[in-house]
Amino acid sequence: MPDVTTAIAYPGTCLFEGTTLSVGRGTASPFLTLGAPGLDATRWVGELNNAGLPGCLFREDWFTPGFEVAKGQLCHGLQLAITERQSFDPLLTGVTMLQTVLKISESPIWRKSGSTFDILAGSNTLRSQLSQGLSPPDILTSWKPDEAEFTQQRRSFLLY
Repeated sequence: MPDVTTAIAYPGTCLFEGTTLSVGRGTASPFLTLGAPGLDATRWVGELNNAGLPGCLFREDWFTPGFEVAKGQLCHGLQLAITERQSFDPLLTGVTMLQTVLKISESPIWRKSGSTFDILAGSNTLRSQLSQGLSPPDILTSWKPDEAEFTQQRRSFLLY
């Protein structure tokens, strides 16, 4: 991971490792550069910039990944720029990016029938919610009970 900005975006963009899109491995900005050969990134960037996501913007990009998905192939994609770190929400952004690429993609985006994505997401719930067309805010709200339970369970393990 080359810099702090990548680490900030990673909790949302790492989910793309379970898709047929490149996460920009081998570029100067992995996990901030995403795309695939033949993807209509102009439309994807437009959808995302119109989504009103806080603390970020998207710009169209062409890149050639050096590793893994689409290695050595020219990809049409985007670059994620974090413009205001305090308001940026990596999970809302990542889920919205997934929702919009599903909307514009002409081919399936899940690797290995979704199993790789499900491992990254912790279960098949997120993939199912995206397939059902739930909005990203509704998806994140559905996670609140589990977050509260985890917060309670971890309390006895905190040292400070």
